[in-house]
Amino acid sequence: MMIARLLKGDKNLGWPSIFFGHPFILGGGKMRRINSLRRGTEQALGMILPFPYQMDEMQTIQNLDDQHNISVMIDILGELECRLLLKGNHETFSKMGETLFGMPIDSSMMESFAGEIGNLFGGNFAINIQDFYQIDITPPSVNPPTHTQFDFVEAIHFPIKIDGRVQVSIYYLFQQAMHKNID
Repeated sequence: MMIARLLKGDKNLGWPSIFFGHPFILGGGKMRRINSLRRGTEQALGMILPFPYQMDEMQTIQNLDDQHNISVMIDILGELECRLLLKGNHETFSKMGETLFGMPIDSSMMESFAGEIGNLFGGNFAINIQDFYQIDITPPSVNPPTHTQFDFVEAIHFPIKIDGRVQVSIYYLFQQAMHKNID
């Protein structure tokens, strides 16, 4: 509930939320984690997406959407333990391949390519937050969402718009409440 109030700019949460009018400037623990996730995500996207995109405001979620047909999962280990889930559709991943390599990615190469995009994103994310958290990432696993259950207690979602509509979703799934993680 606190995250939702901060995301909406609730001014009744005390001095960290109103310092300079921005809810993420200060604050330890949970806010530090959220701010690191946002910055790390923005920077990693800038390194891997070869075309213009827009990252919408982050959202706290209770359930994952099923609108995408490709899911790449990477476990983040260390000082910020969570599960990174990158979800998109064949069209978006094919467009990435076409922009990067000059040819669309066909269905026989799609899982491998999606895993590589997930690995590139996860690696860039780890590098971009190393000033805040020391983490490691596991190799990516590509799973159709209908065959995989993702258990989590708290989750943050970053919708990524390409050509004006959400085509990629980045989730950070926490298997324990963020305030129980190391600050």
